[in-house]
Amino acid sequence: DDIVVTPLGHPTLASSSPQPISAQTGSTLASSLMHAPAQGSTATSHATTTARTAGSRVLKTAAASVSQNQQQAVQGRVALIGVPGLEWSDLDRSRTPALWQLVGQGSSASLSTRAVPPPDRGITCPVAGWLTVSAGQRAGTAGKGCPAPPAPQTAGQGATVPNWPDLTAYQSETGYNAQIGTLGQLVTDGGGKVAAIGPGAAIGAADKTGNVAKYAPTLDALG
Repeated sequence: DDIVVTPLGHPTLASSSPQPISAQTGSTLASSLMHAPAQGSTATSHATTTARTAGSRVLKTAAASVSQNQQQAVQGRVALIGVPGLEWSDLDRSRTPALWQLVGQGSSASLSTRAVPPPDRGITCPVAGWLTVSAGQRAGTAGKGCPAPPAPQTAGQGATVPNWPDLTAYQSETGYNAQIGTLGQLVTDGGGKVAAIGPGAAIGAADKTGNVAKYAPTLDALG
């Protein structure tokens, strides 16, 4: 499971509800999901549903916040966690008690997958899902099949998503012209900081140039 944590310093993002997302909410979400028992299989036709829709809402509110007042900041952190293939039927009181409790005590809803599918199948792939988080609009990749997110090219604490210029150029061919890198760019332009854990999260958190300021392959390695 990949995680985007944003911001690390002084947040500039607000939730789509009237009240800001609290630090406690973000940490509880991250803790609950990271300590949930692993699933036997996640090979389904739905990928990163929650992450994509949450990303779209965050982009809209972030854009409004930055354009209205870049100095106004919301205190706290936001943890965006993507679980490819997770469906409601995967949740179980016995097999996934942490997720079950999180859904029962928090707010939950059914969300649709809206990304650009590969030409040979009508499904949403993980890379397309994370690109949609990044853009806040339907995005996808060229070619057939559902390849795994590529490992970022690391440099110091940060990383670069491979083939980012090609991914950017392809969006104009989809009919949606998604602007990938919007989420990460809005946060950094507003004075916030972004960290990505895992190759999928790097795609979702990258700025317009495909770079992530802080990256780690695992949660423990983030520091």
